[in-house]
Amino acid sequence: MILAFAGRRAQSITGDLEVVALRIRRLLTALAPTAVVGAAADGGDLLILEAALGMTDGPEVHVILPTAQDVFREQSVEAAWRDRFDSVIDQVRRRGTVEPLGLPDGSEAYRRANTAFLDRASELADNGERAVVLVIAREGEGAMAQHLVDNGRLRSIPSLRIDPEVTITQQPRVFVATPYGTKLDPQRKIDVDCNLVYRRILLPALENAQLHYRRADEEIDSGVVLQPMIDWLANADLVIGDLQTANFNVGWELGLRHMIRARRTLLIRPAGTLPPFDLNALRHVVYRQDERGVSDDAAVEAWAALAPYLQAAGEDSTASDSPVDAVMDVAQWAVVRRRTAGHEQWDALRQQLALARDIADGDLMLEVLQSAGSLDEEMMQLLRAEAGVGLVRLGRYEDALALLREVVDSDRDVLRPDAHVYYALALYRPQNADLEAYDAARTVLNRVLVKRPAHPEVRAMLGAIAKRRLRLHDSAQEREPDLRLAMDSYRTDYERNLNAYYEGINVAAIGVVLELVYGDEDAGRRARELLPAVRVAATLALRANPGDYWAAATLAECALHESLLGLGQRSMADAYHAAGALRPPPGDLDSTQFQLGFLELLGLPPGPLAQARAGLLAGAGRTQPT
Repeated sequence: MILAFAGRRAQSITGDLEVVALRIRRLLTALAPTAVVGAAADGGDLLILEAALGMTDGPEVHVILPTAQDVFREQSVEAAWRDRFDSVIDQVRRRGTVEPLGLPDGSEAYRRANTAFLDRASELADNGERAVVLVIAREGEGAMAQHLVDNGRLRSIPSLRIDPEVTITQQPRVFVATPYGTKLDPQRKIDVDCNLVYRRILLPALENAQLHYRRADEEIDSGVVLQPMIDWLANADLVIGDLQTANFNVGWELGLRHMIRARRTLLIRPAGTLPPFDLNALRHVVYRQDERGVSDDAAVEAWAALAPYLQAAGEDSTASDSPVDAVMDVAQWAVVRRRTAGHEQWDALRQQLALARDIADGDLMLEVLQSAGSLDEEMMQLLRAEAGVGLVRLGRYEDALALLREVVDSDRDVLRPDAHVYYALALYRPQNADLEAYDAARTVLNRVLVKRPAHPEVRAMLGAIAKRRLRLHDSAQEREPDLRLAMDSYRTDYERNLNAYYEGINVAAIGVVLELVYGDEDAGRRARELLPAVRVAATLALRANPGDYWAAATLAECALHESLLGLGQRSMADAYHAAGALRPPPGDLDSTQFQLGFLELLGLPPGPLAQARAGLLAGAGRTQPT
């Protein structure tokens, strides 16, 4: 996606410029444009450029100035912004282009610059990309911003808008019930990245509508303590339910909404699927998404389809969209508690945490907590938990530990299981974690397993901890208990879902080690039984998505273990070569090499492992280390 942008000057914006800057960062982070094109006036222009330049692996940046640079700096950049202008221009010259048109200063020069923005954006849009106009201005304000929007419309270039004058927490509230992470779509038999629908479709559409929105997975109180989520489901002016992958949690949230509110619930789903729970008669927005993701065209189409519903989010509606309301008067008995001033402050802080999460800014999360003031302890605990979870996701483990330890210590009944799980992650994920940290994480997870046995991630994490502990032992005898614990943990998850080939190949690998190194023929028999099933699951995944590196790497490891067990007719080196030929990111390639090194540490013969490594690196076009 290519963004052609324009914004109001700083002196014309009465809203909070820091909040505007954060909203811009969140939108650009979600869209991940490959290039941005615009001028560099104070206010909206410079905020967009600073956000783009601050992104890791960010977009190309192209600045087109209507006049000579010194004239533009004098006429279009207030004195208080000139140091920022100079810094941005210096960075752009190193990372993109700066093109002064050299026109005489005046309205005509700025209109011609807008034309140049659109021309450049259209030239850059390639391979299915779309040019999109982004303006930082209230609707109808800013002659040059409106000129850019209008001329973009004439070229069929859509626009997004951030209104710098709104106070988001005073806008209509929208709750998004959606699955997240990569999940199997049972109807289309493909794995889809559910987060892409939120990032590329919903978040831009919600920002453009200037709404106060929250996503379901921000509610870390899954399991028992559900007050924050229920509060949003009950009080939101609009609830959007994403039906992709027929997710049970989304179905539960929609059912509760239909019991509480008769109106203003909107369903969305991917094309090519039928809605579950017999919801076909309710209003829907259909979007396009496949295993490759959400294309620019699909995103733009979905923004247009969502716009009428989002614009009406705060309006009264007489039409019922709750199936429950067809048989009982929902409004008569669903009494929603009135929110207090304390809840409003708490909600505003949680909104800031959500924004910090979306732009991956751990320092901002900590700043939000420091500004919390005197909320009651229950509210503070939830803020600490949400910030701690966000910091773990960013790899800020030490900061997260300090916050989550307090939450976990006060929650002996594990009413907030996600806080415990992320606390365990913060304990065992750091590279310098030792046996003491691994044991502490295992204690936390075992408590979750006892109190909340249905939590989906605990056993896989116990398996991961056991594998990490193995690297710290010196003898095969010391490693054996952790090997067996890892095998049991992965096997429990795999037997619940035979499509989970990652867990399956881990079970098989440990079974091979237990037979060849420890003489456990029963474990070897189990590995022989599992390998065909793992191969089928990985083969189907690769057939659905020929670029799926992890499916190809799993097939390669299947060939390795079949060879070690004397079963294989397939060339193990060729299988690893085929996986490497998919040219995965360096981190994924390193992870596969780590697995081969790990298997050698456990005592598997080094010869076949060296052949596997050589095939992998040759396929990836990398040189074998000497």
